Amino acid sequence: MGTDGAGPDRVATAPPRASRILDRPSRPESGEEASLGGNILLGNLPPPVLKQVEDACRWRQLATDDVVFDQDDPSRDVYFIVRGKLRILVFRGPQDPEAEAESGGQPSNGTGPGGSTGTGSATSDVDAETESIKAGNLAFEALVDEGVPMTLTELGAGDTFGELSAIDGRMRSARAVALEPSLVAILDGEAFVALVRDHGDLALALLRRVAGYLRASNRRMYNLSTLTAKQRVYAQLARLAEVNARRPAEWIIEPLPSHADIAFWAGTKRETVAAAIGWLAREGVVVRQHRALLIRDPNRLKALAHV
Repeated sequence: MGTDGAGPDRVATAPPRASRILDRPSRPESGEEASLGGNILLGNLPPPVLKQVEDACRWRQLATDDVVFDQDDPSRDVYFIVRGKLRILVFRGPQDPEAEAESGGQPSNGTGPGGSTGTGSATSDVDAETESIKAGNLAFEALVDEGVPMTLTELGAGDTFGELSAIDGRMRSARAVALEPSLVAILDGEAFVALVRDHGDLALALLRRVAGYLRASNRRMYNLSTLTAKQRVYAQLARLAEVNARRPAEWIIEPLPSHADIAFWAGTKRETVAAAIGWLAREGVVVRQHRALLIRDPNRLKALAHV
């Protein structure tokens, strides 16, 4: 993923600016997966060339919450995920007027679609979320100090990230964080560019990826410029939902991610998520059931989210 740019159960802890990852210049010890054969971007390379790439890579073990690189990092390396899962996120400025205005989760007129009908209801929603934060999402607090975090994507085995900085020579535009113990292979940026120049199929695959980034960026920019924070929460719920096998007319999200995690994806704060879901519950659009969220009225949710 070029998010050096640009459903989830973990949130990165407040990471140090320097990575805690262990650099291993050679392949992992025997018994560990150490092949790039499953990498999507490199999939069309001839086996001898892929072997050369593997030999040229450095290999790193990542612990949960390790920062691979940060925004404005000048590095140019390209990363291939062999196993594990990483999150790519950016930060909206801490002085964001929308974030500050909506931190209480209440519209100016006190009512309306997705709004709260009173401070008591919004407060109870936030209080309910407090226990969830204590249970494993304290990291969100630290990240908010740098601005409102927004998840661009989550990547797993076979994915690539960091290639845009290798191509254009500019600093990273996002943070990459390990969500679980992971193994990555790292190729020097200049070596990656040389590889692209020598192999037309790889160059074409890279162009397709860049086109995908542009399309995704356009969609995200549209959502940020036209939807309120609560509408983005509704849209994220709609994206997470699946048809309920027991009641096909309804949707279900199981398990429901934490409010903090949904906030990462929607680019807002957890208080806004709590208030938005609380309002949906009071309106009868959704019902909490154990670790799941039942969506009784999918059409209304889609209308609220403008999807």
